Order: sequence, then structure tokens, then C-alpha cells
Amino acid sequence: MSEAVTALAGQSFEGRVRVADAGLLGMITLRADLVDAAVITGLQAAGFEVPGQGGVRGDLKGGALWMSPDEALLL
Repeated sequence: MSEAVTALAGQSFEGRVRVADAGLLGMITLRADLVDAAVITGLQAAGFEVPGQGGVRGDLKGGALWMSPDEALLL
């Protein structure tokens, strides 16, 4: 079996902005009505807050990012 690696292999760049490898992360795309009460309750039960339009809730260790009215990216 192959070994898990990151896209940047631990590299970083420091300039006007800092770009750095965040390490190995898991991501799940959730397609659902993000204002539906059952979806909100389910996400909260799993430890996520529903992000607002264009928003981010949480961080790289466990967060939710708004992608569209019916899609969120869970980290």
C-alpha cells in the first residue's frame, strides 16, 4: 500500500504572504440544504457549526466551509 503524502511535502514559502503545507487533512463534501433544521441539527451533533454564505466555522482541525447554498466542505 502506498504511503500518504501531502501536496507540498512539508514545504513553505514566505513572501508577501506565507504559504505552508497544512499536513494531512481529511475532507468531506456535504450536499444538503444548509438551512434545513435536520441538517443543522445533524451537523451540530457531529461537532460542526453551519457556516454562513462565504463563511468558515472552525479551523483546519475541524471546521466547515460554505461552498454554495447546498454544499459545505467539512474538515
